[in-house]
Amino acid sequence: MGAISSWWDRCRCGHSRDLHRHYRKGHDCARCDCRAFTRIRPRRSGGDPTS
Repeated sequence: MGAISSWWDRCRCGHSRDLHRHYRKGHDCARCDCRAFTRIRPRRSGGDPTS
């Protein structure tokens, strides 16, 4: 994986997916106490919530 990651490759904890991939059991973050990778969802632009 490259050093640059996109918004879709970020967890709610703010760290990249790579920090949730490791050789030990589990999907916890290697940098903080986040227990599992949960992808953040981008906010829709514009005022219409149906767009």
